[in-house]
Amino acid sequence: NHTDQGGRYAFDQQPAVAHWNLQALAVALTSFIATEDLSAALNTYPARFEKSVFAHLTRKLGLFREMEGDQSLVIDLLSAMKKGEADYSLVFRRLSGISSPKKQALWLDLFNRAGRELAQAWLTSYQARLEKEKDPKRPAKMDAVNPKYVLRNWVAEKAIRALEDEGDVSVLNEVFSLITDPYQEEGNKAYAAPPPPTMANIALSCSS
Repeated sequence: NHTDQGGRYAFDQQPAVAHWNLQALAVALTSFIATEDLSAALNTYPARFEKSVFAHLTRKLGLFREMEGDQSLVIDLLSAMKKGEADYSLVFRRLSGISSPKKQALWLDLFNRAGRELAQAWLTSYQARLEKEKDPKRPAKMDAVNPKYVLRNWVAEKAIRALEDEGDVSVLNEVFSLITDPYQEEGNKAYAAPPPPTMANIALSCSS
């Protein structure tokens, strides 16, 4: 959001913002529910959130049997992604097909030079972990929870410009079709890519 220069609503701040919103809701409910009960419920949030997020991320990684070391594997990947400035959606989507050296290289290409070494080390650990999973349906399961197409700012802007500037509704229809079924493999693969350099800094407003 172009009005949020301090990063209050940045991705990594969402858990804390959600907790704050729940606290605001609790204040609004004090006329109906005892304060002690509201506080007790709010205090369960951090642990419940952490457990839920961990379960979600392990599914995205194709780890459906919980094992020792999985939490470290998740944390190490997020650290590598942050340092390597890797695209969040594509990192998880491309992991489902890393069985070949070519696809491994495509996955590593998502990381900049600063994060490439961390990503390579993580990939080695991840492949060793997959050997313990041994689930032939793992790639399909991963693709079912990792969208290939998301409504990126630049994609939305392209559809808007085509419609408003040229009266062309075809781009909007194509984008709508993709985000209605974002896990599909088919489609215009350009819309699954990070933004081109000329559209990398598109910012939204609250009314967008």
